[in-house]
This record gives sequence, C-alpha cells and structure tokens, in this order.
Amino acid sequence: MNNYLVTFNPEKDLNSEFAVTIRTTLENLSPDKWVQIFPFQIAIQSELTITELKQELSKIEKSQRVSIVRFDAWSTNEERSSQFLSEYGY
Repeated sequence: MNNYLVTFNPEKDLNSEFAVTIRTTLENLSPDKWVQIFPFQIAIQSELTITELKQELSKIEKSQRVSIVRFDAWSTNEERSSQFLSEYGY
C-alpha cells in the first residue's frame, strides 16, 4: 500500500467545481483511507503507482496544478489529522 499526499492549487472558493471533483475522485480511489489535511490537501492510501494516480487525476483537469508525493513518515501539529493518520495506518 502506498501513502500519497495530493495537493492542488487552492482557489478562493474552496468548494469550486474543480476542488469538489478532485476531492471526490481521491475519496473514491481510497474510500476508507483518505484524510483531508487542508481543503486543498488530501492523504490517501492506494495500491496505484504514482504514475497511475497521476493519470486518474489528469482526467479531471489538466490546466490545474496538482502535486503528488509518496511518503513513508509524517508529522503534524493538528490533533484531528494526527488521529486519522494514525487510525488509518499511515
């Protein structure tokens, strides 16, 4: 299982069509293992390779900036995110 942190360009409207679509796509790719760190940053666990994940996200919108990072360690000062990341086995 791969741990990914997906960050996309934040817009003024955090619930823009693009933001909602990318969050929904990530949640569907990892239905039981996604954690929203910030409105524009989501951690997911997936069997997909980073290339496969990029291909899935490129179906949404190619003009928006999106970064994908695979990670094996994390740290946050925010209790909610820490709790979920620990609970989900990140």
